[in-house]
Amino acid sequence: MNTNEVIEEIKKRLQPALDKWVVARIQRIQDLNDYKKTDEYNNLEAEFVDVGNGHKVRITKGEVQFWHLIDLGYTKFETQNSRNGEKWIEAHYKKEATHKSLRVDVAVNKKLSKINVKEVDQIGFRHGLDGFIEGDWIVTDTEGKQHSFKFETFLAGGYNIQCLHIRTKYTLKAIKMATA
Repeated sequence: MNTNEVIEEIKKRLQPALDKWVVARIQRIQDLNDYKKTDEYNNLEAEFVDVGNGHKVRITKGEVQFWHLIDLGYTKFETQNSRNGEKWIEAHYKKEATHKSLRVDVAVNKKLSKINVKEVDQIGFRHGLDGFIEGDWIVTDTEGKQHSFKFETFLAGGYNIQCLHIRTKYTLKAIKMATA
């Protein structure tokens, strides 16, 4: 198999999960919009918060509603873009799924182009931190040697990092066969 065939084989197996991810994201925005129509949400009011030393700060109704949605687990992106319309939201998430798929292209080209692949077997996959699909694969080369190919997401941050962000790590390791 050439690298492009390997990419297509992996993406073919990942595509149904990416499609489900898009549907779930759209449903989440629909749930958010439904919640915004409830009395619980609409009855939230501006409030004054004590910031110490007898000083109080007024938090507007919109700010109270925003932070309430954040407390419910919605992201800033979701709260700010939920009113953009169903077509915009669907197009956005489909584009994001395409970007996630393209990241697989890059990883496979980078890691698997060094070996002559004969066969690719999926061990499993799951949704990672940013909705990107993490996967474990067994890759057999033309010489019969097996390799473990993995991609996984993790949070990155630390000294001199401006903000916490998500990274994806791709690894390719030869599998050592047990000797009898």
